[in-house]
This record gives sequence, C-alpha cells and structure tokens, in this order.
Amino acid sequence: MSANCNRIWIFRSGGSDDDRREYLYPELQAGRLRMGWGGQGMALQNTEGRPIPKEQWEQNYKRAWGKNPSPRRYSILRRLLEIKQGDVVGMPKMPNSGEFSIACVSGSYTFSVDRDDDYGHIIPVHSDSVRTFNRFADEDAYAFSRLFSCCWSSVTFISEEGSIKTARNLLEKESICSARDPSSLAQASLDKALKKAAKAMLDESATCWSSDLFEKIVKQAFKNRGYEIVTEKYRRYDGRGSDVDIIVRPPSNIDSLFMPQEIAVQVKWKQRIDKNDVSAVNQLV
Repeated sequence: MSANCNRIWIFRSGGSDDDRREYLYPELQAGRLRMGWGGQGMALQNTEGRPIPKEQWEQNYKRAWGKNPSPRRYSILRRLLEIKQGDVVGMPKMPNSGEFSIACVSGSYTFSVDRDDDYGHIIPVHSDSVRTFNRFADEDAYAFSRLFSCCWSSVTFISEEGSIKTARNLLEKESICSARDPSSLAQASLDKALKKAAKAMLDESATCWSSDLFEKIVKQAFKNRGYEIVTEKYRRYDGRGSDVDIIVRPPSNIDSLFMPQEIAVQVKWKQRIDKNDVSAVNQLV
C-alpha cells in the first residue's frame, strides 16, 4: 500500500492530552486521521474543491473561535492539501506516550466536524494499514521515532529515501507495543552499519584490488602483529599450480605448544563461488 509513497507526513494532533487521544486513535483506526483547528466553516476547500484563500479562512476562524489565528496556522494546515494517496503518515504519542502510530494514506483531504466543533480536517487512511509501535520495539521503530525530534510543527513532511524505506518496513509488520532493551537496539544498529561498510569495501575491492595488492596487505598484516617475514617470494611448486607466497616466523612472545617455528602462507585473491573452488582448496591443503 505504500508503493507510491514519496513523502512521510508527521502529525502532532494528539499531543499530551489523553482525552483527545482517546477520541483521535479510534478515528484513526476507522480510517480517519483528524487534525485540529477545524471547527464549523473552517474547511480548507470550498464545495468545488478549490483552496480557500488565507484571508477568507482566517475570517472564518475568527467567527468560529472569537479570535484571530496565529500567523502561521493557515500555512501549516494548507499542507494537508498536498498529501496524496500512498503517502505515509506518522503520529507521535499515539495512542500513548512512548508509542507512535503509522498508516498509509488512501485519498485526499476532506472536511467533516464530528466532535466539540473541532477536528474537522481529515486525511483518509487505509484502516488495515494502521500500525502502532513502542519507540523501542525494534530497529525500524526506533529509527522512525527519531524523526519526531526534528519535526516540531503540527504538520511536517519528510522525503528522505532512508526514512521512507523505514516507514515501508514498519507497514509490512504487525504492531509491536512492547519495548526492547535500548542497548540491544544500539548494537543492532552498529551491526547493520558494519555490514554496510563491509559490503561497500567488497564492492570497491572487486574493481580496485588485485592478487598482488592483496598479497602485500596480508604480508603487512603479519608485520603489524609482530611476525617476521622470512621470505616473501618463496615458490614451492607441486606441478598443480600450488605454491607458497610468504614464509613468516611467529613473534617470540607467543608461547604455545602448537605454534610452529615457521608458517608457510599461500595468498588467494578470490571471492564468491565457482567451479574452481575444489581445486583452490586442494592447493591450500
């Protein structure tokens, strides 16, 4: 359902008011994401679906509430008209503090007052797409919840590709309202970063490295650990392509019954699997 998503919209419509959330969360589950500042006569569009000008909307607001709106209120709400089907909406502290909800948009902005002459602005969502997570539920939930700290406006959009991918991941899961140990999430994030770096190194090495360069790196690795390079190009052929590239002597501070006096090293620059694997392993033996 999120395949067409090009934006995530963060809504701060619940706030810290439990009474409001007790009303807004069931509405969300029923497919209606409601936004405040929406009393009678305060729709953002006329009956023909055209946006109502700022001056006229502010007059309607004053008639409804008896006071002028804040200067930015109309521009914040006006963003609701930009939300498209397939976009993703996220709501912090919904239904409780420490949790958030996420859903996939199913249509365009509508207006219908239902309670206390307010919350008339509606973004329709797929009711079966609504998911609720503890912010520490898993890596994706924690990553998504971090978006809330940089979105202080009542309606904010995010188009960063990584965040959209995280949102899609969450929509494919079931709701998780239990929390994991935050330290395990940190370790999982670190593991993911290391795997990404390792893959990048592998991709880079496939085009830039060579057997000769790899042999030099192996030799330097032994040196860094205190091994003595006895000879670097000792060739002991057996007629089948097998040879010894480096002979090293372990450092004297390694005291082990099973540590040999010298170690013969054969360096193979190889990755992935092919028909020569058995031969390569036999050469090493």
